[in-house]
This record gives sequence, structure tokens and C-alpha cells, in this order.
Amino acid sequence: MLASTPLLVALAARLTAFRAHEGAGGRRSAEGIVLRPVGFSALLRKEMRLIVRDPRVWGRLLAAPVAAGAIVLSIFRSQPLLSDPAWTATALGVFCAGMVGMMTDVFTHGEADRVPLLRLSPTPLSRLIAAKTLPALPLVLLTAAAGGVFLAAEGSPGAPLLIAAGALAGTACAWFNVEYRFRMFTTRSTVRSYAAAFLMVLALFAASSAVLGHISFGPVVGVTNLVLAGLLFAGAFMLAGRPQW
Repeated sequence: MLASTPLLVALAARLTAFRAHEGAGGRRSAEGIVLRPVGFSALLRKEMRLIVRDPRVWGRLLAAPVAAGAIVLSIFRSQPLLSDPAWTATALGVFCAGMVGMMTDVFTHGEADRVPLLRLSPTPLSRLIAAKTLPALPLVLLTAAAGGVFLAAEGSPGAPLLIAAGALAGTACAWFNVEYRFRMFTTRSTVRSYAAAFLMVLALFAASSAVLGHISFGPVVGVTNLVLAGLLFAGAFMLAGRPQW
């Protein structure tokens, strides 16, 4: 599951791009110029160059897991009711991974000025979202792994499930956040978008309960709750609709 998580975004982008009307042969302008979509690899290289050149971007990305982890550890360690290692590890590996995923909005800064140009491009919006989401996934996996290592160091079972739940939550939050930001450039929030965001929150709690359920009641409960979290994430994306301008 962990090995396939970084590929989910790229796979979703390629499947959506395959269905896009203008994805294959390009679009011909009024002047007779053929506009062809930009490949995913080229978009990803461009995003990586932008990240490396802007210290504010990679500084915020690197600070996100450190700050989130420090906040969680300080809060949960200072409260007797929350000082249980299982609660601390779950908050660190699942909720912090989701918070790191939500930091992907840093990639969309400045894109509002380019929306008229982006809407003219035949490159599918889902491919652009994937290119902006993928660079954050290593930090998501690192945060989830930190929670798993903390849980294993405390002698509690369920570290692999915690890492899987954190990776799932962080990846879904990263994609959803970037997609939501692009939608807000051209459309207003609707009841469906609010409902999709509510499902994302429920899915995040379900992913956390998967870890706690595995520790308290066994792997069957943990895996069941993790599957439920995946279904809630999928429902949120289906409710939000396919990414398009």
C-alpha cells in the first residue's frame, strides 16, 4: 500500500486526461496554431524548479511537518488524558500527515493571475493538480513514518497500519486542497463543495480510528476502519466532481 501511494495522484491524472476531450490531438486556435497539452513529466519538472528557486515555498514545506509534530507532541504530552502513546502516535502520524497535505496550497500562490492562460491551455486541469500535489508526498510519507516509528518505539502494535493510514490521509488531503484552490479561482463554494469537505474531515477521523481500533481491538477492526476511511475519501472526491475549469 505504501509503495503505491505516491503513484495514486499520477494514475488519477492520467486516467482523467485520457478521458479529456482535448487530451489526445491538441486544440487548434483561430489562427490555425495547434496547442498541445503539456506532459506530466514536464509539468512536474517545472514545479520542482519553482520550489527550488523560491525559498519561501520549500521553507514552508520543510517547516510544516516539524511545526505540526512539535505542536502535537506538546499538546498531547501535557494533557494526562491524551498522554497515551497510541493517541500521540495517531495524532502525529495521521492528523499531522493530513496537515502537511493541506500545506500544498503554497503551490497555488500566484496561479490566480495565470487562470486566463491556463483555461486556454489544452492541458487537463487534473494533470496540473497532480504535478502540484506530487512534490508534497515525500513529506507526507515522512510524517506518517514518524508516527509509526514513535508507536513502535513505545512498544504498541499497529505501526504499519498507522503509516498506511497517514499516507492515505495526507495524499487525499493534498490532492483535495490543491483541487479546491483551483476551483475557487473560477467558481464559488457550493453546498456540494462544503459536503465534500465535511466527508474529508470524517475520513480523517476514520483513518485515525483505524489505528486506535487496531491497537485496542485487533487488526480486523483496524483494517475495516481503514477501508471505511478510503470509501469516505473516495466519496468526497466523487461529490466534488471531476477537476475541470
